[in-house]
Amino acid sequence: MRSVVKGGNPLKEARLFLGEDWKRYREILSRYMRGRIPLLDRILRFIMRYRGKEMRPLFLLLTARLFGRLNESVHRAAVMVEILHNATLVHDDVVDDALKRRGFFSVKTLWGNRIAVLVGDFLLARGLLLAVDNNDWDSLRVLSRAVKAMSEGELFQAETARKHNWTEQIYFEIIRLKTASLFAVCTGLAAKVQGLPEEDVEKWYWFGEQLGIAFQIQDDVLDFQKKTGKSMGQDVKEGKLSLPVIYAMEKMPLTKKWEFLRLLRNASKKKNFERIKSIVEEYDGFTYARNKANFYMQRAYEFLKQFSDREAYPYLKNLIDFILRRDK
Repeated sequence: MRSVVKGGNPLKEARLFLGEDWKRYREILSRYMRGRIPLLDRILRFIMRYRGKEMRPLFLLLTARLFGRLNESVHRAAVMVEILHNATLVHDDVVDDALKRRGFFSVKTLWGNRIAVLVGDFLLARGLLLAVDNNDWDSLRVLSRAVKAMSEGELFQAETARKHNWTEQIYFEIIRLKTASLFAVCTGLAAKVQGLPEEDVEKWYWFGEQLGIAFQIQDDVLDFQKKTGKSMGQDVKEGKLSLPVIYAMEKMPLTKKWEFLRLLRNASKKKNFERIKSIVEEYDGFTYARNKANFYMQRAYEFLKQFSDREAYPYLKNLIDFILRRDK
């Protein structure tokens, strides 16, 4: 497929294709990412200044464009998703004691845990109130369920990390709740707001879930390369489940596993982390993870092919490609 933008940046291409719809999304987002209290407003402006790639609202808007013109309810749904996503990131940084987010100091680092928790709460309420204020009851119901799923995923992960109960089955259940649920909301809610039958809406939830699973697996690999906007190996050092690590542990003999577990418990030491990385490489953990991410992407591709005649299709496909090709 020929790129419509010099350099072939799929994010830029998608925004240009969306045109006025992207502009309207940004206008609503800017209006709701403000606070009456000077401190709150300053922090919200900081978050807006260093916002990420906004992939989730892009997926929502592009999916909706497959089925026709967009209205205000679609624009608001995209804003809700982005606000709630930022709320979870601010809270995550407190839970994980993260120094950085997206390559910059996190809110909790600059303003402390107490302020960060309150800002996250404000964003969560702000996103849900956007639905209430405009009678977007479908969006409110779907997004509330997503917040519930993400919270359950975080708690499940914390319990698993504490018990060192690491299996591939548990890993996929956690990322389905914690990460894939919001991607599923983006594509499923887009179909719902555009008036598709419930049977078709469920298929689009499934499609988004495949994207979210692939996205998280890719993040697992990037965590070892200091390309996630956080400190290198931060997830491993926090005892979080990681597919490359889990696969390597399943492949290694029991005698080696005890040594590996000791290294994981002390992964904050640079030499230990480098040793962990080397062992994971030795047992093909990174290759396995990349192949798994590709597997879920291919499932999404196959589903999307039936809409290849739609104007938004190439931009949505390029965005899916970006998930696997991205290096941060």
